[in-house]
Amino acid sequence: MRRIVAGMISIALLILSMPGMGLAEDAPKKVFISNYLNYFSKSVEMQKSFQEALQKNTIKLGIDENIKECNVDLADGTHMSNVPGKASCVLAFNLADMKGSCDFKAQLSKYNVQGQVFVDKNGLILPRETVQSLAGTGADFSELGDLKQLPSYVIYPFNMGEQELTALNQAFSQSPALQQKQLEDIQVLLEEVLNIIPDHCYSYSGSYAVLDLTQIAKDPQELLDNLKSHSESLTDKLLALTMDNPSFKDNPDLQQSMTQARTTMIAGINSLTLSDLVNFLKEIPISVTKFQISTLADSMQMALDMTGSFGGDTLHFAMTSDDQMKADAITSSGTVDLSVHSPDFNLDFDMTGNGNTHANSATFKAAISGKANSKQDKISGKVDLNFNMDWSKFNQIIMPDVNPGNSKRVLPKNMPLQISLDGKQIAFRGPGPLTSNGRTMVPLRDIAAALGCKIDWQEPDTIVLSHDNKDNLVLHIDSNTYTIGDQEYSTDSPPTLKFDRTYVPIGIIAQYLNLAVSWDETIQTVYLHQM
Repeated sequence: MRRIVAGMISIALLILSMPGMGLAEDAPKKVFISNYLNYFSKSVEMQKSFQEALQKNTIKLGIDENIKECNVDLADGTHMSNVPGKASCVLAFNLADMKGSCDFKAQLSKYNVQGQVFVDKNGLILPRETVQSLAGTGADFSELGDLKQLPSYVIYPFNMGEQELTALNQAFSQSPALQQKQLEDIQVLLEEVLNIIPDHCYSYSGSYAVLDLTQIAKDPQELLDNLKSHSESLTDKLLALTMDNPSFKDNPDLQQSMTQARTTMIAGINSLTLSDLVNFLKEIPISVTKFQISTLADSMQMALDMTGSFGGDTLHFAMTSDDQMKADAITSSGTVDLSVHSPDFNLDFDMTGNGNTHANSATFKAAISGKANSKQDKISGKVDLNFNMDWSKFNQIIMPDVNPGNSKRVLPKNMPLQISLDGKQIAFRGPGPLTSNGRTMVPLRDIAAALGCKIDWQEPDTIVLSHDNKDNLVLHIDSNTYTIGDQEYSTDSPPTLKFDRTYVPIGIIAQYLNLAVSWDETIQTVYLHQM
């Protein structure tokens, strides 16, 4: 437990360097914390504006990619040298309406592709021309048959029925308030963590208040003392992030588990020793040579440099960022440098970028270069990327007029049958439901357990189901008749033995328990509802 706690604290410290999370005459620690939290608050305001827009506005995202250089040399004989290319994409989506569209075009070497893609609650909609254009690049659409004979649209349904879509919409409508509460709790947690970090890790560099996290390892005793003095408040703030979930607040078993977890975590922190902390730091296979966050009242800079060794592989990662706050925007710039080297594979990746985030829009530009090679394959190239995003207003997304006469619906191959009871999927151990004579057959033992029924087997072929005070349901293997109490009924799909299991029609079970039944062919799901 001690090592787990030590690891949790180390991870919490790393959170401070995450974009949008490490935001941030008086002591440098006090000034740094004030600056840092001010930056975080500004970022939270931006995120809140975006979350509110997601609820009602149309989000537009434009991407332009310019491949300035592409070199490929593969073992299968593929060779490309100094190949230029370009691609663009305009994406629009409105989550409130569950609609989206994408216009794209791309060119690389001899390949040219363009088209449109639409999305709504029914699934992914591809116009015939888009399918044909993608097929020209080698994309596999063999499931569609002769592409020249396609109707105007091809639909790939989502594996979601009406109930799942309703649940998704409900979760989506609740998401902004939940995320806002979580961000507030994260800010409280960050302030707690910043206060726990030892004073000697803070300093001034010119006018900047600086946090140097590499200093922790030089004298961890103060960190240990601070952890113990804040053990209860730190634990409460960590657990608050989990308890934000409404399902936790309404579940007494989970609340009891969290109470037990609180006691365990506090005891774990208070039992930590200096050797626990030192040994944990020694065992980390990564050496951090630089980890500094520098803040002013309206800006933050971060620099990280680390190397690691994992068996015969080595890794180097470095990044810098410089964020400036203005009245209505945050401007950012940064660099990333990553290299991975092993006996069989080498990767070098570099990126420089800059961006601007406003209350209703954002832009980002990046220049990327890299190379990767194994013993037989080599790839290298340079790419310029431009992103622009706008969520300032609602724009109607024009969807195609799709109907059974001008479209083809493509179901996934071998999609399994599923049974849902009051919105929750029933789990089957071993072979699941199957179809016989157009009827859905289910494994008796699993469905009986899920519905709270008792089974009485009577040799040689009789099955008696009971449930609370209801009359018994009596079935016979391979018999087309069954009884509920004194009433006899018939079925065209009798109970049968398959895969060493007894299968019965789901319709008979639903009739016995007075359940409503509905069928969603799109996702091959039978829905059972209490009436």
